[in-house]
Amino acid sequence: MSRKINFQKSIPALAGIVVIISSVLVFHFYASTTNSIFKTLDFEITNLMFRIRGELPPSKQIAIIDLDEKSLKEIGQWPWSRNILAGLIEKIDSKEAKVIGLDIFFPEKDRTSPATILEKFEIKDLNKNNLPDYDQILGAQIAQSNLVMGYMFDFKKTNRNNGFPFSSASIKIDLENVKFSELNINQAKNLILNIPELSTSVTEGFINVFPESSGAVKKVPLFIMYNNLPYPSLALELYRLSKDSDSFVIKPSNQKSGSKHAILGLYSGNDFIKTDIDAQMFINFKGKPFSYNYFSASDILNDKPNINLKNKIVLIGTSAAGLLDLKATPFSGTCPGVEIHANIIDNLLNKDFMNFDKFTETAVSYMILVPLGIFTTILLLFSGPISAAIITIINICGIFLLNYFFLFKNNLIAGFSFPVSSLGTLSMAVIISNYFFREKEKKFIQTAFSHYVSPEIVNQLIKHPDKLSLSGETKTISIMFGDIRSFTTISEKLAPHELGQLLNLYFSKISEIIQSNKGVVDKFIGDAVMAFWGAPLENENHGMDSVVSAMKILKGVEILNKEWEKKNFPFIKLGIGINSGEARIGNFGSNDRFDYTAIGDNVNLASRVEGLTKFYSANILITENTNNLVKDEILTRKTDWVKVKGKTKPVEIYEPISILPFDPETEDKVKTFNLALKNYHNGNFTKAEEIIKKLKHKDSFFIYELYLERIEKLKNTPLNTWDGVFEFQTK
Repeated sequence: MSRKINFQKSIPALAGIVVIISSVLVFHFYASTTNSIFKTLDFEITNLMFRIRGELPPSKQIAIIDLDEKSLKEIGQWPWSRNILAGLIEKIDSKEAKVIGLDIFFPEKDRTSPATILEKFEIKDLNKNNLPDYDQILGAQIAQSNLVMGYMFDFKKTNRNNGFPFSSASIKIDLENVKFSELNINQAKNLILNIPELSTSVTEGFINVFPESSGAVKKVPLFIMYNNLPYPSLALELYRLSKDSDSFVIKPSNQKSGSKHAILGLYSGNDFIKTDIDAQMFINFKGKPFSYNYFSASDILNDKPNINLKNKIVLIGTSAAGLLDLKATPFSGTCPGVEIHANIIDNLLNKDFMNFDKFTETAVSYMILVPLGIFTTILLLFSGPISAAIITIINICGIFLLNYFFLFKNNLIAGFSFPVSSLGTLSMAVIISNYFFREKEKKFIQTAFSHYVSPEIVNQLIKHPDKLSLSGETKTISIMFGDIRSFTTISEKLAPHELGQLLNLYFSKISEIIQSNKGVVDKFIGDAVMAFWGAPLENENHGMDSVVSAMKILKGVEILNKEWEKKNFPFIKLGIGINSGEARIGNFGSNDRFDYTAIGDNVNLASRVEGLTKFYSANILITENTNNLVKDEILTRKTDWVKVKGKTKPVEIYEPISILPFDPETEDKVKTFNLALKNYHNGNFTKAEEIIKKLKHKDSFFIYELYLERIEKLKNTPLNTWDGVFEFQTK
C-alpha cells in the first residue's frame, strides 16, 4: 500500500513533467515558427504593451502634408489634376523642405490634361501641342525637387511588365562572394510603376506595407527583392537623403539557412539598422494617429502663413477615409498609411526602432518551460487549489512584467505566449491531478484512521498529509496494552450475544478515551487493546497523554461496572502496561491485508509490562522510560526492577498513583515505599522490611505483602550474588 500511495503522489509530478516535455517539443517544431498561432497572440500582447507604455514624443523633423477631407472639399475630389500637385510640391519646395516623399503613385496618365480630353472626345480643330500636359508639368516639378516617388510591388500577379524601379542608392553586401539572389529578402513577382513622364525623381522607394493576420502593421520591409536585385522602401530612401548618404550596405549572416543568407541588418553611412532575417524592421510606434505635424494640402496651396517646413522630411499622403489608405496600428484601427512611413523614418532617425531578438526569445522560452516549469510543478505539488491559482497568476503576471520592463522598454520584442500558455496548462494539469489524488488520499486517510484516532487528528492528517508516512518511519512514541483479567471466566458466565455486547461497550468506551487524548487505537485482540501516542502526528506529550488515558480508562470501567451491575453482568478488572521509546510506525502486512501499526522491541516490552500487572495486583504499570516523561506531573510508586521473559536487560517499573495536585499523605506514603525499595535493592533487607511493615500497619496493599514475603526468603542470600533484579520466567 505504501508503494501505491507514493505512486499516487507522483502522478501530479508526472503530469507536470509530461506537459513540460510536450511543450518543449511543440515549441521546437511549431510554436517558434513564424506562422504559429502563438505568434499572432504575441503580436496582440505586444500591441497591449504599446498601449500600456503610452505615447512618445514624435520627431519634429517630420511633417505630413495631408490630402484631407478639407482639401478634397475645397479643391475637388481625388484624383486631382496633376498641375495642382505640381503646384503643391512647388510650394513645399519654396518652404525649404529637406526632402519630400510621395506616398502616392501614378500608374496611369492624368485624364484631366487638356490634350487628353481633346483626344478622348476626338476634337481635331485645336492643336494639342499648344495645350498644357499636366503629367509633364508634374514630372518637371518632380525633377526640380529633392523628392522620392513611391511605387508598389506586386506579390500575386505575374502578367505585368513595367520595367524596373529606380534607386539612386549604391547597394552593396558586407560579405564577400555573396550574391543578391542569395539574400533572404522577400521576392516580388511584379511591380506597379509610375508612368514614364513622372519617373523623374532623384530616387524611388516602394510604399508596400504588410499588415499581420490581425490587420495591424507590426513590421515593414526595408528592402524587397525584384529580379534578384534589392530595392529600398520609400521611408528608407527618405532617411538616406535626409542624411546625405549615397549608399546602403546589407549585412547578411555568415551562415546560410537553406539556400539563403539571413539578414542581420544594413548600414546607411555609419548608421547600423538592425532588421529581422527578412530585412524587415519592427516599428516603434510613437502614438495615436495624427501624432506628427499635419498640414492640410489646401492650406499649403492657399499660402496659409506660419507653416514651417524648413529642413524637414515632408511626406505627402492622405487621411481621407474615402481614399482607403487607413491602416491598423497598436494605438488605432484607423491610422493614415502615410503616418506608418513617418514612424519608420522617426525610428531610423532616432535609432529607437524595435528589435526582435530570436535568441533571447528562444532562450527565455526554454527557461520558462523547463526550470520555471519544474519549480512551478514542485510548488504546486504542495499547494491547495487557491494557493496554486495564486502561483499561476504570479507566474503569468511576472513573465508579462519582466517582458515589459526588461525587454519591451528597451526596444526588444520577444513573444512568450506559448511558454506562458504551457505554464498555464502545466498548472491546470498539476492542480487537477493533485486535487484528484488528494481526494483519494483524503478518502484513504479517513478510511484508514477514522476508527483509530479522533476526528481532529484525521482532519489534521487531511490538511497535512506530508506528516503521515505510510511506508514506515521510526518515531518515539508511547505504547499501551490493556487486557481484561480473567476474561475466560467472564466469557463462561455470559451468553455469546451478552459477551459481544459487553465487549462492544467496553471497547467503545476505551476507544473514545484514547482518541480524545490524541491516541491511536491500533487493534483489538480478543479482549485486549493496543494503542499508541506520538504518531501519526507528532506529540511531545505522548507519555503524559498515554498515562492519563490509562487512568481515565480505569474510571470509565468503574462507571461501566455500575451499569453492568444492573444487567447482572460480571465486574471486569483491567491490567494496563505502558512503555515509551522508539518504534517503527507504518502500514505493515501483505499487499491485500495490512494495518497501520507500531512494531519493535519497545512495543514488545509494553506487552510484557501489561502481563506483569496481574503479578503485582496493579491496574497500571509503566516503564522507567515512561516514568521519566511523567514524573513531574504524576505521582508514581516504584514497583520493581525486573527482567521480563526474553529480555536480558532489567527495567524499572512504576505504578501511577495520582495526577497533580498530590495528596500530601499519599505522596508521603509513596516516597516512604520508594525508600524501602531502595534499601531492598541495595541488599539492606532488614531496613526495607522495617519500613514496609510500618506502611502495612496503616494500609493493606498487596505490594506490601509481596515484598515482605520476598524479603523473608532473601534474608539469608549472600550480598555478593544479589543484584536487586527480579527475573520472570514466564510472560
